[in-house]
Order: sequence, then C-alpha cells, then structure tokens
Amino acid sequence: ILVMGANSEICKGFTFEDEFNIGLQTWGKNLPENVGIVYYDGSSCMKTKFTKHKGLENVWHLHLACEDGMKYTFKKTWMAYKYIVDKYNPDWIFRTNTSTYVNIDLLNEFVCEIASPYITYGSDLYSLSEACAPYPLCIYPRGNGILTNKKIHTPAIVRNGISFAFQNICDDIVIGNLINTYNINNGMKYFDCI
Repeated sequence: ILVMGANSEICKGFTFEDEFNIGLQTWGKNLPENVGIVYYDGSSCMKTKFTKHKGLENVWHLHLACEDGMKYTFKKTWMAYKYIVDKYNPDWIFRTNTSTYVNIDLLNEFVCEIASPYITYGSDLYSLSEACAPYPLCIYPRGNGILTNKKIHTPAIVRNGISFAFQNICDDIVIGNLINTYNINNGMKYFDCI
C-alpha cells in the first residue's frame, strides 16, 4: 500500500505524517504478513531515503529526492512506484493518501480471491473534460484509491511515466492517462479494464 503524503502541515501543528500515524493506529494496526505500507513524500534531501517505521512491522517511510507541492504529485508518485517496483516487484500496489481509511482485510481478500490482474480498480471513477486520459471524458480512477497489478503498473506507470514526471499534472489524471493509453495500445477497450 503506497500512501502519499507531503512534507508539510495540513493545518497549524498537524502534518500529513501525523495523519498517516493516526491511520496506523486504526486501519493499519494489524497487517497480514503479505501486506506492507509505505508512506511517501518529497523532501529537500538530495538522496531518497527509505526507512523502517519505528516499532511497526511491514511499515516504511520513503522520503523522495523531489519537490513536494501539488504541482509535483505525479513526479512524486511515479518515483514511489518506481522505487517500490525496483526494490520489491510487488504483484499489487494500492495507491492511496493519508486521509483515506483502508479496510485491509477486505482489500486483501479482494486481491487474493477476486481481482483480475488486467483491470485497474478505483475507489471513485472520474470523467472530466479537463482531464485527458488519453482524451477528454475518458474514465480514470481518483487518487484516493487505485489498485493495480504489476501487469499494468510496471509497463504503464513505471516504464512510461517519466514522460509526465516533469509536466506538473495531478497524479491521478496522469495514472489514468498512462493506464488507458497502455490498454488502448494493446488492443483493449479501456473501459473494459477499469
């Protein structure tokens, strides 16, 4: 589970990392062995840092050597996907954010028993004229919950994402664009794959 945060405050005295830690006390409390959680954000460091969360199994912090503002959400997300795929090559990645509650047991059951590796699953699906994915009004998953298998996220997001990493476009729009384009280029109707 990749959880996007930011190295900043949500409100005075309360950070995205604080919100993530509340999630660890609720939905992230009892993780099955096959589930790991990675909180990622940007940082002012010149080198990416991957550290174990204090006192918790299967929980890490990924502080990426990239900008951390709203304009850089895809760059940050792409770097996180790439880092995790290169390091672990997970079968599934669920991308969410700090304000989302995740039902770990249901997600785990869904992945193990129901999910198809060729379908991208989303908590909400959008279709906006200003979001070309790859053309206006294509459906794409909202960033608070995107589930992909390595048969999709590795070729669509990791391998092709660098072309969008420096264009200051919101990450869920780009993820939708990359996945839909990948599916269309491989002879599939994108709406059968989401």
